Amino acid sequence: MAHLENCKTILRNLIAKGDAKCIPLAERADNDYLEATPTAARVAFG
Repeated sequence: MAHLENCKTILRNLIAKGDAKCIPLAERADNDYLEATPTAARVAFG
C-alpha cells in the first residue's frame, strides 16, 4: 500500500501548507487514493 501512503502524505502536506493554489494537487492526490483503493477499504483520512 505504498501508493496509498504516498497519497495520504501528499494530502497532509498540502493541508498543512494551507495554500489555495495547491487545491488541484490535493484533488489529484484524492483521486489517486480513490482509484488505488477498493470501495470497501476506503476510510477517511485521520
